Amino acid sequence: MSKRQFPHSYVIVFFIIIIATILTWIIPAGEFDKITILTEQGQRTVIDANSYHKVPQQIQTWQIFSSIFDGIVDKIEIIAFIFIVGASFFLINKGKVLDVAIKKLLHLTRNWREKKIPLIGEGNHLIIVIFMILFSIFGAVFGMSEETIAFIVLFVPMFIALGYDSIVGVSVVFVGATLGFIGGVTNPFTIGIAQSIAGIPIFSGIEYRLFLWVIFTTIGIIFVLRYAKKVYKNPMASLVYDTDEYWRNASVKDINDVSERVDWRGWITWILINAFMILELVKILNNNELWSSQAIILFCMIIFSIVLGGFILIKYKKEIYALFLLGFAIISMIFGVLVWKWYIKEIATLFLVLGIFTGMSLRMKANDIAKTMIDGAKDIASAALIVGLASAIIVILEDGKIMDTILYATANVIPENSKFLAVQGMYIFETVLNFILPSGSAKAALTMPIIAPLCDIIGLSRQLGVLAFQLGDGFTNMITPVSGVLMGVLGMAKIQYNVWIKYIWKFILILFIIGALVHIPPIMFQLPGF
Repeated sequence: MSKRQFPHSYVIVFFIIIIATILTWIIPAGEFDKITILTEQGQRTVIDANSYHKVPQQIQTWQIFSSIFDGIVDKIEIIAFIFIVGASFFLINKGKVLDVAIKKLLHLTRNWREKKIPLIGEGNHLIIVIFMILFSIFGAVFGMSEETIAFIVLFVPMFIALGYDSIVGVSVVFVGATLGFIGGVTNPFTIGIAQSIAGIPIFSGIEYRLFLWVIFTTIGIIFVLRYAKKVYKNPMASLVYDTDEYWRNASVKDINDVSERVDWRGWITWILINAFMILELVKILNNNELWSSQAIILFCMIIFSIVLGGFILIKYKKEIYALFLLGFAIISMIFGVLVWKWYIKEIATLFLVLGIFTGMSLRMKANDIAKTMIDGAKDIASAALIVGLASAIIVILEDGKIMDTILYATANVIPENSKFLAVQGMYIFETVLNFILPSGSAKAALTMPIIAPLCDIIGLSRQLGVLAFQLGDGFTNMITPVSGVLMGVLGMAKIQYNVWIKYIWKFILILFIIGALVHIPPIMFQLPGF
């Protein structure tokens, strides 16, 4: 008798679409009026908290299927991003660039990886701590979220080579960045927008958020290390041991053919990279912005690229230069997000150029570059399409005119006669809503016009309302199937959704409880910014 299989991620999401469609027959349709306000983040369309009214029922039927098309269209940016990044990294992997990087890392860290480290254990585990802190900082400072998808195909094979599994690789990148995103020290996509709409100074209350960031990141590291140590000690204890066969087969092998130098095609990539940056610097200088942060950073990047890139081209082999291109692309992405306010389009363009230039530096012919990147897009298609499928749930709820009804009904059950119960109600409200609307910026525009005046009525600081939004927005991003980022990350790593839930649900529960507790001090004490 064959063993019953757990439903595929596509099947799970499709059943949720069916449930959402049925709800449009049951829940009364309604909506809020939308108004445009001016915030420090620019113009924002928000709801008028007192304008909810019923509208004719918009029952969904055959839209069960058409919503998938609309969901794909709605999330086309993320889907295109996954296709481009997947194609580029597939080429990089085929060129054994990641193999070289991992072998170099293993060689450089060999001595201290063999030592015992207090509180951590095996030296290998320190790599988990370092990278989780790094990605958590990215999430806390500039709201890294979708960008994590690009790192999965780099970190999963690396951690498998170090003796862990794909879940550890995903945890270091995705969980690390999400914990930082929740801490939201200067996260412009949640804290920035929410505080602007609430009418309080941008990034005020940073002291308490910094404290929370340390707590959440520390707990996250402990949780991931606990699982990682178990897998490191006994690989068969991994929840994904069987499915990780794909990564083990594609993981680091002996590199005996790293012998060829970069030819003229590699030199052309080096010239083009520096030419692009020099032209951008000239444009900045023409605008009389000589001492601007953009000009200074770009100038430093040009010097770095010319000196280090040129040195590697002269002294090292093609795989090492391709590794330089990968590292330079990651540095460019970080500065691009922080300084130039890049988003998905710019980052996808960066990785497209990375893929093409890597192929050129590896002495691949144009046809071979194209064919390899097409193969990469095919390989990642499942991860890309699940994002659109998950988005179809939101499409059904919005087209059925029940999203605002759910919002209105939930807000009305928040108690107003107790500060403690009220703030916990706001927190639960945001947490529940995040299961169906994981976008932090969209949720801020929807809920803060309700939360902010409610805080005034109850006598709570609006900063506390922002905190309830911030924490309610974050934890379930690691578990809701509606999240395009989560489904994209799992698809990239080839981890089944049910396996991920089995791994993460206890951690989410712990975070939720701690999230409820950390709302108490701002009520009891006068904290900075509150």
